[in-house]
Amino acid sequence: MDILQVSKWYLPYKGGIETVVQQIVDGLKTRSERNFRVLACNHEASIGHRSDCVGGVPVERIPAVGSLFSTPIAPTFPAAYVREVQEADIVHIHTPFPLVELLDPWLHYDACLVVTLHSVPTQTKWTMLDPIYQSALSSFVENAHRVVTTSEDMISAVPFLRRNRERCEVIPPAADVQKRVVSERERTHLRQKIEAGDKKVILFVGRLVYYKGVDVLLRAMADIEDAILIVVGKGPEQEALQELTSRLGIADRVRFPGFVPEDNLPIYYSIADLFVLPSVSSSEAFGIVQVEAMMYGVPIVNTSLDTGVSSVSRDGETGLTVPPDDVEALTDAVQTLLADQELRAEFSAAAQERAQEFERDYVVGQYADLYDEVLREPPIR
Repeated sequence: MDILQVSKWYLPYKGGIETVVQQIVDGLKTRSERNFRVLACNHEASIGHRSDCVGGVPVERIPAVGSLFSTPIAPTFPAAYVREVQEADIVHIHTPFPLVELLDPWLHYDACLVVTLHSVPTQTKWTMLDPIYQSALSSFVENAHRVVTTSEDMISAVPFLRRNRERCEVIPPAADVQKRVVSERERTHLRQKIEAGDKKVILFVGRLVYYKGVDVLLRAMADIEDAILIVVGKGPEQEALQELTSRLGIADRVRFPGFVPEDNLPIYYSIADLFVLPSVSSSEAFGIVQVEAMMYGVPIVNTSLDTGVSSVSRDGETGLTVPPDDVEALTDAVQTLLADQELRAEFSAAAQERAQEFERDYVVGQYADLYDEVLREPPIR
């Protein structure tokens, strides 16, 4: 079984979609009769095609001269895609990826098509091209044997998914729930480094992009004085967020450590009293960082988007959910949890239990079953 994974980018570039692709190929590549290949674009501007191997999996990287709306500008990608799909038994496309979505419906090939929608299509930056883009997406999924979403909420939010409900599967992103043991020495060192003193610690982890809503969290911090906020991550909004921090007069209680290596993230989770994911747009489809925080028993404050975000950490069970882009509601939720140790303890225990439902081997196994299933079905094209 030859399975071609198609993604905008791949390791060493690492985002939510790239992590899912890695989890699938790493989790299933050793299982019998499954051979994986990855087709992606260079995550840095280049003019040369490159073939390499990541974790024993061949990766074809198509040159890109830049990006537009988080999509690589890769003129030679269509030709590479046409070539690569001919050799596959299953083509698994991770979207949004307009280059593929616009091209694939015009092609004829024998492989089974699996599509994973990682965000609500109606909320991507390409919606400025509606209704053309939405029509293309609808045609695209009509040729898919299965359309995977990260939550039931996403199916309900997208009309063309509702119309094809019988071909939709819900498979959440996976997390490695075998958390690393963090020593007291590591915890103490980090608290000293961020000058937390005896203050509570609020944590955010993610790319610093518009839809994460970090600016809303910073505005909330203007009224949350007895706590330190750590904003872990980097991205195009970093400078603007740091400037906002200064304008709000909260630089003394906000830390921007930038990118934190994966091995060190557990230390940050271990000192956090609260994790906040203040996303404001449905471009945030799930928020796997919530699961990572819950692994360490950290209560969550998230937002009520029409995606799977609020289904990961459940309101009143593992944390609190507030309307997106609502500074006052976010402030109230954070203050409520920081002030109530018993409630935090209750949510903490429930969070650790909930995290087990996203165990990596179980989730990846659902993709294995899906691949076996679609291969038994007749062609759609």
